[in-house]
Amino acid sequence: MISSTEERILVEELKHNSYKAFTRLYNSYLPHLYGFIFEALKSHAQTADITQETFIRIWENRTMINPELSFKSFIFTIAHNLVISEYRKQINRPELIDYIEFTNNSNLIDDSTQHKIDLDEFISRLEKAKQQLPPRQKEIFELIKEHGMTSTQVAEQLGISEQVVRNQLSVSLKTLKKALNDSLIFFLLFFSN
Repeated sequence: MISSTEERILVEELKHNSYKAFTRLYNSYLPHLYGFIFEALKSHAQTADITQETFIRIWENRTMINPELSFKSFIFTIAHNLVISEYRKQINRPELIDYIEFTNNSNLIDDSTQHKIDLDEFISRLEKAKQQLPPRQKEIFELIKEHGMTSTQVAEQLGISEQVVRNQLSVSLKTLKKALNDSLIFFLLFFSN
């Protein structure tokens, strides 16, 4: 990390379009900023995007930065606001809701066996596991667990009885639990009826 005196000098140079100063600030803050964003989002892809967007905004607004104020606060405030915006965009995304439920239930697992995974990895594993389901089971699972439909609505849409829907959902949940490794099994608690 750079000293506050060096930071002020670099910010002043940045205000005067110094790409060298920008690069020095970028290299100094990148690891901490990336860690901060990843801790909030648990997705390497989203973290990389928001980190890049943060530095783009710094470059675009460089003439308005006050070198007398904390650059660290400035950069982390931008990142924080971008993370909040990302949460707002993702709030209705079923995989994110599922992942949040998993991380909330992760305290049920002993720390020695707990495996932290990021959202991208979770989505990938879940999609792969769903491919093992027969088409009708997969369709019922997605309609109920990802689109929020009730058993009654699915039965009406597919022209089958509610009992068949419940049975197919139960079988699909068992298949998914078996397909996913033990570190993810607690996540599937939210799939219970």
